[in-house]
Amino acid sequence: MKAYQLPLTLTPIMLGLVAEISEQVGRLAAFKDGPLAPQLRRGNLIRTIAAC
Repeated sequence: MKAYQLPLTLTPIMLGLVAEISEQVGRLAAFKDGPLAPQLRRGNLIRTIAAC
């Protein structure tokens, strides 16, 4: 059986961008207390009710 070949090539630039994104997500998670989802759900609920 042949080894799986990725359909793309990972480059140092791609890995650097992934690392930068991960760092920013970590900073955001540390900055905010608690998950962001409840605020989003509440905002969507308010918009839904207001649209009726």
